Amino acid sequence: DTKSLATKYSQAHFIYGNTEWFTAYRITSKEGVQLRINRSIQAEGAFAMMKADMNFRRFLSRGTANVLVEIMLLAMAYNIQKLHCKIQSDRAGQHLFPVNNAA
Repeated sequence: DTKSLATKYSQAHFIYGNTEWFTAYRITSKEGVQLRINRSIQAEGAFAMMKADMNFRRFLSRGTANVLVEIMLLAMAYNIQKLHCKIQSDRAGQHLFPVNNAA
């Protein structure tokens, strides 16, 4: 299946000069729809939790490097809090949708 997709991809790139149809195929495939659903749910929840529960409204520092450090600390705090809640509710190791193991 991957080989046929690679062939279609190279043919589309040769014929059309772009890969718009291949991107549309990846987005509308069964796996693509599942990933988009999962991604949209995860992103909304993360930003809502940072704003509401962690009371994050703006960055406290200036400069790209300082903002990067601040967002990384915020992301680590979010992940630790999320892991803590999963462990407390005995849901560690569970996923929203089944995970396909490659290899």
